[in-house]
Amino acid sequence: MVLEYLPGRRLLRHAMLSIAVLVLARPLPALSSDSKDPRTLDQIRKEIHQILHDRETDREEIKLLRQRVEQLENENGQLKATNVKIEKDTSQTAEQVKTLSDSVDSAPSRTAFASAFNDYLGRHRLTIAGAAAGSFIYDRQSPTNTFSLEFEPIFFYRMNDWLMFEGTLILETSSI
Repeated sequence: MVLEYLPGRRLLRHAMLSIAVLVLARPLPALSSDSKDPRTLDQIRKEIHQILHDRETDREEIKLLRQRVEQLENENGQLKATNVKIEKDTSQTAEQVKTLSDSVDSAPSRTAFASAFNDYLGRHRLTIAGAAAGSFIYDRQSPTNTFSLEFEPIFFYRMNDWLMFEGTLILETSSI
């Protein structure tokens, strides 16, 4: 550079740097749309406050909407879980209905049914127990003879191991 070979270049550099700082530090001239009217400044301040208020209101609304979205996502997850459970139960029920339908369609033959019914009823027995009594009374003072007969059979009918019927019959005869 040319300035490096000149004597007093230090002074020249210092002068140029000072001029540059003064030019840059000088305030820029106001644009034609700027106004120094106090009413306009108050209006701008009101608009700034309104914008700040709207911003805070929007933040509150966004916060509420985020909470609502989280709540809806939780409900959606619960509904999906319930839906999966219902689908699983429905498929199990459909399988059970199909199994029952197949069982009904493949009904046993008459001989198979009779055999199964006899197996269900099992062995049955009829047992008769009870008491019987007879009496004869002779009265010497009055020439009367009295006869009486009592018979009380008890019938036990065992249909199978878990079912048994019992019945009692009382019969009496007496003569006077």
